[in-house]
Amino acid sequence: MKKEAILVPAKITRDVFRRFAYFDAFYHQKHWQRPLVFALLMSAFSVPCFLLRDRREGAVLLGGALLAVGLGLPLAYLLSFSLSLRRQMKRMDLSGARIAYTLRLEPGGIHVAAGAEAADYPWETVHMAYRVSGCDYLYVSAGRAYLLPHGPSAEKVWTLLQSALPPEKLKSLQV
Repeated sequence: MKKEAILVPAKITRDVFRRFAYFDAFYHQKHWQRPLVFALLMSAFSVPCFLLRDRREGAVLLGGALLAVGLGLPLAYLLSFSLSLRRQMKRMDLSGARIAYTLRLEPGGIHVAAGAEAADYPWETVHMAYRVSGCDYLYVSAGRAYLLPHGPSAEKVWTLLQSALPPEKLKSLQV
């Protein structure tokens, strides 16, 4: 059976980009781990202080400070990430009316065209492909991904990805 090329014009809206940014940072790159470990450690350090509240003067104050820092800094990190993402989306002007790039998925690999620039990626070098609700994320390297918002050819795209990539490089997270 001859595989045919699939042309995917990617219109990246604010919502698609926001969901991808959170997915990339907190699922793919696992940036949630360090803030969580920090919060758990600081919370654990505050427990002995609260247990010694009757024996040591200022123990509750120290425990409260450790707990406030342990919970406050991770929350500040999330808020900073969110505000930074908002500024980036404003700077990128993601109205969704124009096509950001076009991908041509072929039996030999992926061809990406964005304006005057173009790039080719053989299937063997593709890092990972994720299917989430409303979009497919095609990581051509650990740090570079192309977003394929679901359109009329979404099922054909996923079928082609399944035939071109080994199962360990495919993850469907669609609910």
